[in-house]
Amino acid sequence: LSRMVHEDVISNRPAELIQFDAHLDRTAAFQVLVVEFIQAVDIIVDGSITGVLKPDPQSYALLIAALDRKPAEILYIDDQPFNVEAGRDAGLIAVWFDVTEPEESYQRARDIITRGG
Repeated sequence: LSRMVHEDVISNRPAELIQFDAHLDRTAAFQVLVVEFIQAVDIIVDGSITGVLKPDPQSYALLIAALDRKPAEILYIDDQPFNVEAGRDAGLIAVWFDVTEPEESYQRARDIITRGG
């Protein structure tokens, strides 16, 4: 992995819905978190726009092209094991994010970034 870290998203869910979800949660802290997240992202590959949804291999090809990186330079994190497997098949460094153990999942990603792949 390059030492330069970009925050990018590949999603089957449009950013507008992610922002809408923030409004469903009435806590101001969550709303701020979602807005900050969307603003921090450099690139969004949105399956609702491309018409290609994960785990279709073409969705990962679109991500790789949008990032203009080699697949082995991209850390891909997903909470669905079948998407993680498809990411690996595309050559990405793919990590499963276990939503029941978020701290451990974050640490796995940090470890990969720290050791450089």
